[in-house]
Amino acid sequence: MVPRKSLRGAVASFLALSLSWVQGVGIPELTSRLDYNKTFYLGTPVDLVIGDVGACALFFTNTTSMVEFNGTNAGETQGTCQEAMSESCVAAMNERAESIDYDGLTIDEACTKLKEEFDDNLDSECKSFASSSKWEDVTVKALSGPSENPITEKTNGSTTCWPILPKSDNLNIVATFATFGNTSARSIVDQLYDITPVLTVFFPGNGTLITKVESQMTCMKSMGDSSANNLTKSNGGEDEDEVPGNDATALVAGVGVKMTMASILGIILLL
Repeated sequence: MVPRKSLRGAVASFLALSLSWVQGVGIPELTSRLDYNKTFYLGTPVDLVIGDVGACALFFTNTTSMVEFNGTNAGETQGTCQEAMSESCVAAMNERAESIDYDGLTIDEACTKLKEEFDDNLDSECKSFASSSKWEDVTVKALSGPSENPITEKTNGSTTCWPILPKSDNLNIVATFATFGNTSARSIVDQLYDITPVLTVFFPGNGTLITKVESQMTCMKSMGDSSANNLTKSNGGEDEDEVPGNDATALVAGVGVKMTMASILGIILLL
């Protein structure tokens, strides 16, 4: 773990190495119309005070079927955003985010400016991935400040699965999106395993520790039940969380990975 005192010199690259994204998909009621809640969590080291930095996340929740990983088993496919959206599109989106002048803006002002930039502009390299002539349904969330919403120790104690490593990391609820589908197999697969691109931006200004703008594209999807997704379940290892279980049913468990690995796995829980 990088000591707190060393953050000022290389805080942006440290954050990219130390933060994790996790996605959870929940089905509240099993009826003829399935309503899904897709929730995104940010994992942070216990000794990182996220309020000390400027950071925003853009969620692209309305993309085309062209955003996909190679493979025939939707539950097991994974990869990088460069693979799902092309290297040229990812490079263009990062360049656009990093070219914005955030100087002197508050975190909320910076996040609003970031959203407006992508609402108003669609890079030619990304046209096949947008659902119309521009990005639709782009949502921005501040990752620092009063919007922080960490999962409590009590809530953590309700499950034997903690989806990020190390298990000492905190999880903050960042955003929840509601979608719906029917009971057909195609609809269920689409809802559970679709990909959500997330652009995470760290920026300087207003006394934050960030010295330069840095952005990262992450393509998030939930994973099917496989051995790779059970890495953080309680297994008697030395880093096992001593927490009690309850009656919650875990349909599929996944692993949150570091942002620099680009491929983000998720968890699916029956809420």
